[in-house]
Amino acid sequence: MRKKLITSLICFAGSILLVVALYFSSDKLNHRPNGFVRLFPPHKIYPLHIFDLGYNSYYIAGATIDKIYFGNYTTFNYILTAGYSLTDTSSVYLSFPPDAKMVRGSSRIKIDSPAIYVSDGRIPVLYGAAFSDLHLKKLAHDTTVYFLDAKPISGSSMILRVFDRHLHESILAKENFEGDRLFYGPGILKKQTEGLFSTDGILNSLYKNNHVLYTYFYRNQFICMDTNLNIIYYGRSIDTVSTAQLHVSKVTSTGITTLASPPITVNKHCCLNEKWILIHSLLKANNEDGKEFDKCSVIDAYTLADGKYRFSFYLPDFKGNKITDFRIAKNILIVLYSNYVYTWLINF
Repeated sequence: MRKKLITSLICFAGSILLVVALYFSSDKLNHRPNGFVRLFPPHKIYPLHIFDLGYNSYYIAGATIDKIYFGNYTTFNYILTAGYSLTDTSSVYLSFPPDAKMVRGSSRIKIDSPAIYVSDGRIPVLYGAAFSDLHLKKLAHDTTVYFLDAKPISGSSMILRVFDRHLHESILAKENFEGDRLFYGPGILKKQTEGLFSTDGILNSLYKNNHVLYTYFYRNQFICMDTNLNIIYYGRSIDTVSTAQLHVSKVTSTGITTLASPPITVNKHCCLNEKWILIHSLLKANNEDGKEFDKCSVIDAYTLADGKYRFSFYLPDFKGNKITDFRIAKNILIVLYSNYVYTWLINF
């Protein structure tokens, strides 16, 4: 019995050491010279206001001309609103149908005035309402289609990232709720080795400008489309990682494919407006100082019209925190650092 206990403890300690070793190996790869340089023109951003949200469970749900909206991962019907001065906050509670079911932590609120949406791809279900009403109604979503992300592109349609069980890969789809139609866009996301992790990324929509953007997490590529999923162009971030560096394994007992080690993340966050694509990159350029890179988050700016790289700027860490979410609205950059929201005036 004692020998079995010792063996178990050794295996447990060994697994922890392996995970730690893989983490530091991945971190070292992110900090090595990566074969590219960045341009850092001065005076691109200026600090404005800071506000303590109190909890680190908030995310940016949307922004209008005068308000910023924050959803909360732990409370699916709660919205915190704030003006851009961050001095006037208020709470809003959404009203769901009596039979509504949500999974804690997986639902997301998305606000693009005058509409509000709540999605939960694990059930799966989509709700919508006018923000002036706040009484959500279930949208006519196909309940056999589970999705990983959803972004509104009009008052009656969304772009979804779904996992196709037959192809065993992620694909994009457009769902029209008024016509009860779902259109798939197979082949838009290009898989490398396997179709789930290698196509993982960030979905953004700017439907008032007829643009949808998909940015891969683990390689230097993004895709610009119109709201009918027609390709406008394939873009590349300035780093050199064109192939996702992933190690996957399949759990024999369940048949589930998982990551065997931490992947090298190239692009962590992305946001856009009518002119710019801003990508939070985790890779250090050849001309960057390692110490400076470690205490900041680097943002690379690309023009939305053609996907061309233009310049970069730093968002310094705040109270030891890296950025956890960001959004560009008007000429303001809204940045989350754990439980803090920090606004910056942009000069570009």
